[in-house]
Amino acid sequence: MSPSTQTTELDLGPQPAKRSPSSPVAGRIPELDGFRAIAIWAVLIAHAFYGWNDTQAIAERFPQRLQLALGHGWLGVDLFFVLSGFLITGILLDTREHPAYFKNFYVRRALRILPLYFGCIVVMSLGYRGYGPYFLTSVFFLANLARLFGVPAPHGPGVFWSLAVEEHFYLLWPVLNRFLRRRLFAMLAILLVVLTPVARIVFAAHGLNTNEQVYLYSWFRFDGLALGALLAMWDLAARGGVGRRQFTHYDRRFAFPHHVPWNACRRRTAIHPGPVGVRGGHNWRTCATRPLANVDSAQLIHAAQRRP
Repeated sequence: MSPSTQTTELDLGPQPAKRSPSSPVAGRIPELDGFRAIAIWAVLIAHAFYGWNDTQAIAERFPQRLQLALGHGWLGVDLFFVLSGFLITGILLDTREHPAYFKNFYVRRALRILPLYFGCIVVMSLGYRGYGPYFLTSVFFLANLARLFGVPAPHGPGVFWSLAVEEHFYLLWPVLNRFLRRRLFAMLAILLVVLTPVARIVFAAHGLNTNEQVYLYSWFRFDGLALGALLAMWDLAARGGVGRRQFTHYDRRFAFPHHVPWNACRRRTAIHPGPVGVRGGHNWRTCATRPLANVDSAQLIHAAQRRP
């Protein structure tokens, strides 16, 4: 690479290196765009039929299997969290040593999100009178903590909670990526993947509202983002990048394989509509099986970015 090219890259911010198409930042992966579209539509359709009196009454007339599918649009959120953790952590890992690392990440993220987000808040606040306190908390990315502050959330704009979870995660994640050693960073991601579900189970078992608290609070949702981040680290190691030693004892052909025991557990719980499965009611048992949705999402992403 010529010196002039290097200067141009510094002026424009970190540019993705040319490498395998399986890289999470080496151009677009069409399959991941497809997963993103599926996640978005799943959430939109679920919100269109549930939470509103008229449309929910219509949905109740649908065949049972269709109702089951519509009622699980929340799986789209889980998929989105894992996908976000994979893509953004991949970018952070590749630009870790860039001199404008923090500026490029935070400024670009602000320019991508804030104008549209604040525009939505303004427009929705005009249509939802009497919810001023909720929109005020949303301005500070605290929509998912509205109940903690005793602030009622309207059904429509209540969707701001998921963006709040992401912003809380990415507030410190780039800092940790920059200053922690690779091994510690990977260990932190593993701890989040393991301990977050445990926290959900414990607090749900002790009476915390699973719909309005466990489901929404950031510290109960970081495992999906962390699992995506761990997958990005795995991908970097497999490509021979920095941190390879942390993952060399894994063969990538066995990453999230279809024969692992917890895939069998996923299939077993999925066919039982009772409270022990991901299809069940909102209780601590459901919280115990919820990580299976994240594992399925990680398998989809892993399969897509390993395409020929």
